[in-house]
Amino acid sequence: MKTFISLLPLLLTCWSIVSAGIHDNDLPTSSLPPREAIPNTYLLEYVDSPDSHVHHLRLMSLLAPITQAIKVRQVYHNQHVFSGMSVQFDSDQPIRTFSKLLNIQPLLHSSLKRDSLQRRPTSIENNAWVKTIYPLYQVPQPDWTEEPMLASYAAAPTLPQRPFDDRISQTQTVHDKIGATGKDVLVCLLDSGVDYRHPALGGGIGADFKIKMGANLVDPNEDDKSLGHHLEKDDPMDPCPANGHGTHVAGIVAGLDPEMRFRGVAPNATLGMWRIFGCDTGASEDIVIQGLNMAHQAGCDIINLSLGVQNAWPEDAMAVVAERLSQQGVIVVTVAGNQGEAGAFLQNTPGTGKHVVSVASVDNSIFPTKVMNVDSIPDEPFVYELSSTTNSFPDGTLVALYNSSGMPTDGCSGADLKKLRDSDKVRGNILLVQRGTCTFDVKANYAHEYLGAVAILVYDEQEDSIDKEGVNTFAIKTKNNTIPVASIPRSLGQRLTRSQKEDIEDEIKTSSSSSLLPTHISFPPELFDELLSSALQVSPFSSAGPNYELDLKPNVAGIGGQIFSTLPLHLENYGSLGKGWGLRSGTSMAAPHVSGVLALLLEAFRENKQIKDHSLYLVEHLQNHASVPMKDGNKIPNHPLLQGAGLAQRKWMCPWIDILNPASDISLPPFFLTAYDAIMNPLHISPSQISFNDTASMSDYKTHTLQVTNHGTKELTLKVEHFSAKSLRPYSDAPHKDENRYTFSEPIGRGDAHVALKMSPRQLTLAPGETKPVQVQVQLPSPPYDYQMYGGYLQWILDDSENDKNVVQASVPYFGILGALHDLPIFDDGFPYLARADNITDVYTVADTFRLSLDRTNVPPPKESDDDKDDEIKVAGQEKAQSNVAMAGNPAVICRLLTATREIQGEIIDGKDNVVGYIPDFPVIYWERNRRKPEEYHRQFAWDGQIQAVAGIGAQKQSIRPGTFYIRMRALKLLGNYDDPKEWETWVSGPILVESSSP
Repeated sequence: MKTFISLLPLLLTCWSIVSAGIHDNDLPTSSLPPREAIPNTYLLEYVDSPDSHVHHLRLMSLLAPITQAIKVRQVYHNQHVFSGMSVQFDSDQPIRTFSKLLNIQPLLHSSLKRDSLQRRPTSIENNAWVKTIYPLYQVPQPDWTEEPMLASYAAAPTLPQRPFDDRISQTQTVHDKIGATGKDVLVCLLDSGVDYRHPALGGGIGADFKIKMGANLVDPNEDDKSLGHHLEKDDPMDPCPANGHGTHVAGIVAGLDPEMRFRGVAPNATLGMWRIFGCDTGASEDIVIQGLNMAHQAGCDIINLSLGVQNAWPEDAMAVVAERLSQQGVIVVTVAGNQGEAGAFLQNTPGTGKHVVSVASVDNSIFPTKVMNVDSIPDEPFVYELSSTTNSFPDGTLVALYNSSGMPTDGCSGADLKKLRDSDKVRGNILLVQRGTCTFDVKANYAHEYLGAVAILVYDEQEDSIDKEGVNTFAIKTKNNTIPVASIPRSLGQRLTRSQKEDIEDEIKTSSSSSLLPTHISFPPELFDELLSSALQVSPFSSAGPNYELDLKPNVAGIGGQIFSTLPLHLENYGSLGKGWGLRSGTSMAAPHVSGVLALLLEAFRENKQIKDHSLYLVEHLQNHASVPMKDGNKIPNHPLLQGAGLAQRKWMCPWIDILNPASDISLPPFFLTAYDAIMNPLHISPSQISFNDTASMSDYKTHTLQVTNHGTKELTLKVEHFSAKSLRPYSDAPHKDENRYTFSEPIGRGDAHVALKMSPRQLTLAPGETKPVQVQVQLPSPPYDYQMYGGYLQWILDDSENDKNVVQASVPYFGILGALHDLPIFDDGFPYLARADNITDVYTVADTFRLSLDRTNVPPPKESDDDKDDEIKVAGQEKAQSNVAMAGNPAVICRLLTATREIQGEIIDGKDNVVGYIPDFPVIYWERNRRKPEEYHRQFAWDGQIQAVAGIGAQKQSIRPGTFYIRMRALKLLGNYDDPKEWETWVSGPILVESSSP
């Protein structure tokens, strides 16, 4: 008998969204969509050869019979990084023909080394030209947050340099004391384009400008559709009326505007921009790879990718190409991701590549803002935020209207607003309203039409779970407001209205009321620099690591929360910070901060002959001398899986020079070398991070040897100390009663697990130029293990007895997992299950028979051999011979993965467990785990009765014969052995009776 599955966790999630109510066109929270494959589209890599042009011509000649059915999207000729092409087929038929022409059977067959954890998506053997084929995925537009104005904590005691206060970033110190500014370093950006007309970015493009080069890789048809015109291929201008992501990133790296007190991290660096994102859509992986190829061939020293796809597998095509660039001496910097709310293993590709620099975000220490003054609350400025279509707000008198309950109106009652007490006093003034039951546009238009208001201020009476104190503003999206609209903090709105509300409730309406309204408000044009209370803490949105092969990710942290930088001059709305400027947050902002730091490093170290591989050395040095943000009252460091080696800083940049930092009145945690210190950092440690892996092996990966080098001119005596972080707990201690205990906590929780480290030697003396090994071994606690992620830092401490100080000279982050990942379940409880494609809650148990009826009148008989080519070559104009199946009646498999899997297989078996065929498009490789949010809660696919004799996308499809069959799904456990059947998790459906409806 059929049953109906309980989707309680999903329904609860959905209900929580609905019950929260609609809030006036709220902006969505920042989050990347799940990875989305581009149908019938593949990336082909040619066999290694300097003759890639010849390979391409030969391949295209071979494909001549089906050229009308394919579209060549991108062609690559870069012997050292990537040679090949991306191709899109108009249907399954030319894919099969393509497979046979190249003698690839199947196109995505998994017939490669079973014991390799570094397997690529497809390894093509015995082919003269093509060696690897990747599926291609969409790359969404960069993920960032247009920041609300934060409450004014305290005016900054000095006028800091923007976007980063030197007392935290040390940027200005490096510029002034060392003279390193990024000169002669080429930093290239793959992004949404750039407004090179911006004065802070040089005002132009070309050899004599800051932005020296670039290209436009966006499809002209896409711009024609969204803009009505397109730019030339050599023009990386951002023409879009909104966003401005690439311009913001460029300013962080190298912007300069003395009047705004704005100086990017490397203001004299040269920039290149490859525009890959259109105005309304994202990009695709093959476009990103083309941009990487072009940037490499242009001689870029550093490539910044403030973009990503939610995918923690390092075998993704973008990650593979970025890793190769790293091995070619190019420093590739990209984002950890903005899925901080989603738990562990949520890193973004291409940052998952082993040597690609994945950047986490910590919050800034300052942010510029404009404030409003309220005459009835003197000497206390307040933040405000303009709506998306409001550029300025008028000074004037602020008034409020109250309903019969004594609450300020929400402005949504239309003509009835005129019936409220004192409604005649609104004309020519500014109306204060609550957030409520209609859009912001409606509020503004009603206030103007019925009351004569010249502007409205909006506050939210309801408590926000994130901003419980009500001290911050909120984003307001408007489209056709007739008067200016802005938001103010809840605490201010309540403060302005509380006394009058009490008067109304008590029916005390005398002229001696203590109400703060009406009052005059004003909006000074100056920007104020405010201190941020969360300075140097890991930003809540920053994604946690590691990647799925247990490399430590992220690698380092940059400043990405509340960043002031350049925006295109032509944006339709430029907000309260002024035309060409804006405040944004995201790992998209942290990555260019780190790219700028590396530009300074490269300038300082480029001529050093002791360094053989500058790219590897500089990234390691960046990690060695990062400052470690603390947690829990500055006593415990935050976890490396949240912040990598720590915050990239510049004060250690030239370890052969003493740097005298300016005096500081900001209290810094112990790991920060304060501004009073004169710092010499001659140490270099390789490798610069450690992964102790999981406990599947109690010996492998548990011991590492680090090479410690003294590049200074003095002998150094150092001791090695272990500084443990509070562990991360990826799974909840008390899961919901309907949840498997291995459902990931979202966000990740904190644990109490620690490990001991054995360092040998614990103390060492290094002569100038000397290198010595230090062996590090982890000593694990006794089982049982609960999959907590331990971590911390090794520190090399210089004993400065003359000054009675212990100075941290360098540090190395480490992590590991207490538990064997291949023991984790793949499928959630109750999943997979069989259901009807048109109603996934209509569940068929193993005791139920699903009846699948096929109309076979138009289907040719199955072929006896794959060698029977028939007329497959004649693709143009031929009709597809496919089953005429009623999709609504098809069986569907509903899958929810608790744990990621390297490969999942789909088989059709008979009652004796014999495989009679494979489900088309299986196996699927590198699946991410599912999340709690509804759109990523599960995956599903319908089976239409088609099978393949061999697994893979390129194989011949045919309709299955009538009979009773079963669907079998097999998923390889994380880090499992491909050849061990015990490390595959298997599910088998109930019986599916396939019938022919033909007589």
